[in-house]
Amino acid sequence: MTDTATGPAVVPDGRTRRGEETRERLLAAAIQLFGSQGFESTSMKELAAAAGVRAPAIYNHFESKERILAAATIWAMEDFHAQVVRTDNPAAGARDRLANLVRRHVIYQLEHVQLARSNDLVMDADALRQLLPTDAHAHVRELMRQHLNLITGIIDELRQTRPARPSLPHPRLCALAVLTMCDRVLSWYKPDGALSKEEIAAAYWELVRGMLHL
Repeated sequence: MTDTATGPAVVPDGRTRRGEETRERLLAAAIQLFGSQGFESTSMKELAAAAGVRAPAIYNHFESKERILAAATIWAMEDFHAQVVRTDNPAAGARDRLANLVRRHVIYQLEHVQLARSNDLVMDADALRQLLPTDAHAHVRELMRQHLNLITGIIDELRQTRPARPSLPHPRLCALAVLTMCDRVLSWYKPDGALSKEEIAAAYWELVRGMLHL
């Protein structure tokens, strides 16, 4: 049985790949259902139906709904980090790094709506503690901390290299404001709206640039 985000145990007769595919379908179903109707309102029966499996089969992969939430959240967070955070280029200038991080963050939110909304359900610290097992909670918090530390460090570098510009609050506070703004783009975004995803991302960078006097 597997109930973490690390993948299925090795089993004979080629069943490993089939088990992995079933597990991924369950994670995708969890992200879609938790994101659209909430964790508490989603039943194991609904998860099984959405993944195309019998309800008892879920327990071959996850011991509880909380473990499904944990695995789905880590899966989504790891994907976000792979595409947004880990693509940062430390050799680039601080301004370009921040601009690229903001644009990638916004576009990721707009292109992965269900992933982003599922993560929103557990971003609150109290929700994380209540819903996620201890190990998963620690892993998710560490991923969030890495992202926040990266943005904080870049803003601090910008502040030190541009001493003549208007003073700003503490870099950590500025970083929290930037991340919150990017995270919440889905609160108003409409796919059929007047602005493209790229235009929205560019507009968000202009807002960040103005806020930081860059």
